[in-house]
Amino acid sequence: MKLLSKIIILASTSPRRKEVLRSSGIKFKTVPSDFEEKITPGMSVEKLVQNLAYGKVAVVAKKYPRHIVVGADTVVVFKDKIYGKPINKADALRTLKKFSGKRVKVVSGIALYFWQRNKRIFTDVDISFVHFKKLSDSDIKGYIKSGQPMDKAGSFGIQGLGLFLVDKLEGNYSAIMGLPLLKVAGILKKFNIRIL
Repeated sequence: MKLLSKIIILASTSPRRKEVLRSSGIKFKTVPSDFEEKITPGMSVEKLVQNLAYGKVAVVAKKYPRHIVVGADTVVVFKDKIYGKPINKADALRTLKKFSGKRVKVVSGIALYFWQRNKRIFTDVDISFVHFKKLSDSDIKGYIKSGQPMDKAGSFGIQGLGLFLVDKLEGNYSAIMGLPLLKVAGILKKFNIRIL
């Protein structure tokens, strides 16, 4: 099995995705993708996040055709409704009140462009769950006041202060943060390339 030596290109400027890769020790550089994200009506959530991740990677791979390019997209689903980033503080408040004491689904799609395999883009999806504590209004307002939920799908993150809103997690921590690193490693392993 060959060791991954090339720097990975992360098709994202997300602080959480950068944190996942940085903490893993993988060498990477970030390149923002100007792919226009659109939700296709009637498409399953699992397919949607993979398509969005694919689009981000396809744009960046054109600029870096001899690299490995990774992209991801994450949404939160509760009662069959998709929750993206809040549009304002009031929106974040409404969302977190709905999640109080409930179990919500986190769906993360990944795409990986692999130039050594006929320049193909491979996709996969990870599904995890977050169980919220019963939250008081002051808990929620304090979290919103910190500013931390404003750039996160579902108005929360499990890193930082958001961890104190959570009772337990089901699934992969890095996937809930927004980059399913185990899925990335799994795709690379299929092609006899290991991260470690």
